Amino acid sequence: MNVPPGKEGMMISTTVSQFIDQQGVKYVVLPHAETRTLEECAEAVGASFAKMLRAVVITNGIGHYMVVLPITHVLDFKALQRQLGKDFRVAPYRNFSDCFGCCARGSVPPLGTAFGMPMLIDISVRDLEEVFFEPGSHTEAIKMRGRDFLGLIEGAEYGAFAYALTQLAEMDVSTIRYASPNDIKRRIEEIYELPVIPAIAHRILQLNSQADASANDLAEIVQMDPSLSAQTLRYANSPVFGYKGRIDTLQEAIARVLGYDMVINMALGIAIGRAFRAPEDGPLGMNAFWRHSVACATLAQRLARMMPADKRPKPGMAYLCGLLHNFGFLLLGHLFQPEFYLLNKLAAANPKTPISELERRVLGMGRAKDVIEMGHAQMGAWLMEAWNMPAEVVAAVREHHHDDYKGEHAVFVRLVKLANHLLKRIDIGDETNSHIPDKLLTELGLDEDTVIDDFEMLVEDKMEEVTAMAKQMAA
Repeated sequence: MNVPPGKEGMMISTTVSQFIDQQGVKYVVLPHAETRTLEECAEAVGASFAKMLRAVVITNGIGHYMVVLPITHVLDFKALQRQLGKDFRVAPYRNFSDCFGCCARGSVPPLGTAFGMPMLIDISVRDLEEVFFEPGSHTEAIKMRGRDFLGLIEGAEYGAFAYALTQLAEMDVSTIRYASPNDIKRRIEEIYELPVIPAIAHRILQLNSQADASANDLAEIVQMDPSLSAQTLRYANSPVFGYKGRIDTLQEAIARVLGYDMVINMALGIAIGRAFRAPEDGPLGMNAFWRHSVACATLAQRLARMMPADKRPKPGMAYLCGLLHNFGFLLLGHLFQPEFYLLNKLAAANPKTPISELERRVLGMGRAKDVIEMGHAQMGAWLMEAWNMPAEVVAAVREHHHDDYKGEHAVFVRLVKLANHLLKRIDIGDETNSHIPDKLLTELGLDEDTVIDDFEMLVEDKMEEVTAMAKQMAA
């Protein structure tokens, strides 16, 4: 198992390479295209997920430990507390990033000893004949024998404090404790941890508050971002909006097809979506998220236009509410990456269990009753408020799982709720069932047969285009 020529030119952490070389351990460097997750890294180098190691840094508020486990496993904090005698939580990256200054951001090698950090190794690692891990880079992986890896971290503690994801489908998820309720409450309440609203989205919000803003003003802002401009033109030329001719300029897109209200809300939704990255795959991954969001937005807008004139809200705002209503999932993935990874896996292993139930049981959100009652919905609403988003959006994000909401902007909550009931018929989204409550139709002034006929037409004629639009958002 020889080190390939050119190893010294790789982007491996100097601390890692020097630490391994000093101990004379043989290893192989496997270069690959840049990846965002350890799962992607394993796939890029052809490694079994069971052999790819993850490092999770935990803290009790005083000191840090590095916990190492395969990426096929998740931590059990109850077991950690029993072993360590203290209540630990996942440490925010910024609190320990200085220890890994020679590593790419977010890449934490599972060699805490090399960085002066005490280590805990799950016993599942001892059974591995070979292991793979990121050496402080998102473009290389290291492969070595399992016994050589264990020799590198001599002095580390061992324990059984993780369980395999393959167990999740059979497990009673109420037994899992992955994050402390007080920890979640504390971290979400620290507003400075929330991501900053993108500059282009801030400009759009400022324009939206100006009574005399024009289509040219909007086009000028959108044109500042070539990607956003191109995506807006793709929307205008999409069959979803039914324009027969060819649209080549933003001014034409606004004036002839989409309208000012639609463009400003659509551009705002696209722009703020860029503040987050999450795993691509899984029920809560970016691909599924944007497919649901774009479908819900498109449907909410169509439903708004079907409402009686005296009840009809602005279709553009209905579109924005549908597009952003599940943004709490993106915030969850941003603030709590390990927890989000677990929730994504749990959702895949328990497809019949409502997401809100998994959140309450696994993340403890149902126990933090004074602050977190709806999991991703409440989290998303906090973010929308912090970003000074329209009140209609805040209401739709916070209340879209509530059947009986009667607040000022209830019409947008109801439109999103109805859209999600319909989308459940084609297994999109996190609504619990596809039954449309009569009360919901009455409050919106809509007829069930008409609504279902329009939905079926959308699915038959235009869903492929909606999916293509969602892929552009996820890219």
